Amino acid sequence: MEFDFLQDVAQDLTAPDKAPRAKVVYAIEGDFRIKRNGEIVFHDDFRKKIAILDKKGKATGDIKWIDFIFTSDWSQYPKDKPNVCFINVIEPITSDSGKVDQGAKADVKKETKVTYIKDVFIPKAAELWGFDLEQFGFIDFKIADVVVPVTKASIPKIVSSGANKGQPTYATRENLELSPISPILEETGPEQGTLDFEEKSEKAEAKPETGDDDDIRSEM
Repeated sequence: MEFDFLQDVAQDLTAPDKAPRAKVVYAIEGDFRIKRNGEIVFHDDFRKKIAILDKKGKATGDIKWIDFIFTSDWSQYPKDKPNVCFINVIEPITSDSGKVDQGAKADVKKETKVTYIKDVFIPKAAELWGFDLEQFGFIDFKIADVVVPVTKASIPKIVSSGANKGQPTYATRENLELSPISPILEETGPEQGTLDFEEKSEKAEAKPETGDDDDIRSEM
């Protein structure tokens, strides 16, 4: 076998390695993150807060369910008050047999891509807060340290399947603990403001990792 092909290999072997493209990690600044593809991601602290525990107090891997309530759709909400979006965390609804009823109305049942987030939450959020999430990779949300206790209420929902898909409906909840949420935005304008996501991302990159995300420019 001839080895002439090895004459020039030395300079190739001494050449510096090409650095792989590093993934950018953006720490979650609030309690949860909404991505433009409809995925919801929790901050570690919030995930622990809503985790379902077994009899020994250990996390089962499942979470409590989440309702999002936009007051613009809620007829009982006082018309003289500014519209907000509430979050309500509930125990999974069980059937008469004691099994979890996956067909029960709740907006988020898992930390994953959620049809409700993509089809309802994102458009409603854009209407309430005046931003277009399609322009960006994600927006973080924080839960206010405010609780509005409600003994029983019929909260607005959207039919998710069947002939009436997309139509408004209601679900009854008892012992609600409603807390308003708000997006974490960089406001630069005197009124609505604009979003400075480049600056926000640079700040987030330097923070400890509490929840990760690939570079938003290459995510989707």
